[in-house]
Amino acid sequence: MYPVGQKIRDIRLAKKLTQEQMEHKTGIKREYLSKIETGGLPNVTIKTLKKITDALGIPLSKFFRESNN
Repeated sequence: MYPVGQKIRDIRLAKKLTQEQMEHKTGIKREYLSKIETGGLPNVTIKTLKKITDALGIPLSKFFRESNN
């Protein structure tokens, strides 16, 4: 299974967004985003994931599909 944090990081980088830009878009601290991306937080709430996927410009349902194409 593709780790959620790694998937967030991969999509963020593909969209050429920094963690600082994500912090401004989501209101989630950069340090917290970093922990999510590196797997330092085993559980992320749906509310937090929704903020992140909104900032990445993808529907939450599409995020959980195997591929985002």
